[in-house]
Amino acid sequence: MNIITNKSGKIIHLGSMMLLPGESGELPKAYENNPVVSFLEGRGAVEVARKNAEADEKGTPSEAPAENPSPAEIPAGEPSNAEAKRGAAKK
Repeated sequence: MNIITNKSGKIIHLGSMMLLPGESGELPKAYENNPVVSFLEGRGAVEVARKNAEADEKGTPSEAPAENPSPAEIPAGEPSNAEAKRGAAKK
């Protein structure tokens, strides 16, 4: 859930949501990555308090398990885990 606050002296409409000057509300999911919201934030007209819902559910980012790199990300000189297992099985 992201909270948006109108810091300007004008009324701001986001779809059916209306923010009076100084008023705050929940930013609709449809507007989270909207370029107009980013533009207004860059001008200082609005302030968006971004909260990562996924991190809230799983804990802090440092507690999140590390992802395994995809085969495309492994350098050519290093064997992947699958290749190492196959090599060990052949001996």
